[in-house]
Amino acid sequence: MEYRELAVIGNGCAGLACIRALRACGDKRPILVLSDTRWPAYNPMLTTYFAGGKISREQMFLFGRNEDLRTKLDAEIWEGFRAADLDAEGRVIRDQTGRTVSYGQCLVATGASPILPRTPGMTRQTVFFMRTMDDALRLRRRLEEQPPRSAAVIGASMVGVKVMELLHARGCRVTLADLAPHILPGAASPECAREMERRLESRGVRLCLGVTADRLEPDGTLVFSSGERLESDLTVVCIGVRSNLDFLRPGQVETDRGLLVDEYMRTSAPGLYAAGDAAQGRELLSGESMVIGLLANARRQGRTAGRNLAGVKTPYPGNVLHNITHFMDMEFLGAGSVRSYDQVRCMSRGDSFAQLFLTKGRLTGVNLLNGGAVAGPARQALFRQALRAGGQPPEIPDEQNLLLRDLEKELVQPWT
Repeated sequence: MEYRELAVIGNGCAGLACIRALRACGDKRPILVLSDTRWPAYNPMLTTYFAGGKISREQMFLFGRNEDLRTKLDAEIWEGFRAADLDAEGRVIRDQTGRTVSYGQCLVATGASPILPRTPGMTRQTVFFMRTMDDALRLRRRLEEQPPRSAAVIGASMVGVKVMELLHARGCRVTLADLAPHILPGAASPECAREMERRLESRGVRLCLGVTADRLEPDGTLVFSSGERLESDLTVVCIGVRSNLDFLRPGQVETDRGLLVDEYMRTSAPGLYAAGDAAQGRELLSGESMVIGLLANARRQGRTAGRNLAGVKTPYPGNVLHNITHFMDMEFLGAGSVRSYDQVRCMSRGDSFAQLFLTKGRLTGVNLLNGGAVAGPARQALFRQALRAGGQPPEIPDEQNLLLRDLEKELVQPWT
């Protein structure tokens, strides 16, 4: 059995940020990267742009090539290593072929995978997903070789609306379906969602909300819980993702939806750290522990893990759950909580719509539709509120503080 002092499971943004931080701190120990894919690190949110032909394959890999890991960061890569067993007590990792390595310290940065619903007829061969580079390649080939005339997107999530957009742009008759009564159920309030739905329907997108897909028949027909039958040439499932943790031995490390980590990215097992979509850290506004599936969060968590692995004690207080997406000529920002509040202010101006959610006079959530220049400062205002609540100093430049003070005065006033 081989031994490595430092091992990183996963070759994504969090793992790469960890390695860069280790080297930046002067840590010269050999690093072993265990990657289940041949692809270099990339941003999963770019996959829809690649599948739709808007960007090239080369533009997916903005973080560099695997060769850069070897030559510039002096890291060894084992490609095709899919972790099948992690003995956190014995500090041993085994892959699906039986190949094993022991470690002194290890970062788990295995990311997340799309959820396949337990719907009869839906398999990884009969439906498409949009998460990995291989998912994007598969859908792109299908669109090029056998262009569909109609398509169904199951899941009106952030990814689902982007997939819907790319299919619609290619001339498909698209139906967007979800169990929730409104689109973007995790980020948008019902009022903001209804406004987006109205605009989508005016563009010819068909919505099928508040229903489940009961089965997918061999000819591609979807049968919904309402009894409706939808004939479709193509079905894409975008109902969410789940942290890749099935290789962990039960009872050895504390987990919930992800690996539970402290502010130093340490898990409950000695020598074992976690970052990115595999980690569950602190959400600043609510104070709750959750997986925050944002690229910026993965980078910060990975960097924090790397610094602490290098012996440079560095805390990461957490992040604010937020999403910004552009689709069908709309820009949407959802940040903080839009479910728990004691005051709400609704504003509209032209094609812009805003809702500001307050709790005890404190801004705790924002929905902005086509908010333009207001979106950035509103998001930063939430971060500042969260840092105040957590007892952390606001990490915002002085010149931006002036803008935020002006914005906070206007947040509860109607736009003119």
